[in-house]
Amino acid sequence: MKSSVLIADDSQAWIAYHTELINELFGDLFEITTAFSAAEALNEIKKNISTPFSIIITDLQMEINYAPKLAGEWLIENIKTLKEYNTSKI
Repeated sequence: MKSSVLIADDSQAWIAYHTELINELFGDLFEITTAFSAAEALNEIKKNISTPFSIIITDLQMEINYAPKLAGEWLIENIKTLKEYNTSKI
C-alpha cells in the first residue's frame, strides 16, 4: 500500500513543483492528493480520516478567511486536533 501525501497551496505552480519533486525523489511510492485552499485541504483530511495522509505539505498564506491567523496555521491547528493524524508529518 502506498503512503499518501497531501499538498495544500493556492498556487498551481507550487503544487506542481512539490508534486514533481516528490515523484523525482521517491518515484511512485507516494499517492499525491492536492488542495487549493485550507478549507479544501481540511475536507480532504476528514474524507481520509480512516487512512490518514503520511505527509502534509501546506502553504501558510492562502485564503484570508482565517484572519488574524494565516490559513495554513488554521489548517495545522485543525489537523492537530485529530488523533488519527498524530503520526502524520506536517
